[in-house]
Amino acid sequence: MSKKLLIVDDDEALCKTWQAILTQKGYKVKTINYGYLAFVEMKNKPYDLVLMDLNLAGIDGVRTYKEIKKVKPNIKVVIMTGYALDDIGSLIEEGVSFGMIDAALRKPVDPDKLIEVIEKHTA
Repeated sequence: MSKKLLIVDDDEALCKTWQAILTQKGYKVKTINYGYLAFVEMKNKPYDLVLMDLNLAGIDGVRTYKEIKKVKPNIKVVIMTGYALDDIGSLIEEGVSFGMIDAALRKPVDPDKLIEVIEKHTA
């Protein structure tokens, strides 16, 4: 059975690119461009993994993450960010170590690395 992924990023072109790549690899992919729509979507449909940017239009990725976890506390979330990891790396590492964040990737994300992370967190 193919895994269902939700991509939350306000960069529509990037969403379409990731959707094409991941669909070709056998995943079912839904993309959403606004944080508030992500947790609404999570209430209504099951997903195996969320791939999410931190810098979102409307409500930011941190608030979106918190709202998603309220709706689906056990869902795995992978943060994909364009922020320099030097600036927020310790915060992300702390989040990962406490189980608040399942994984974090720096944009631009290497497709092979993304698939490796997806496989690890949907196994």
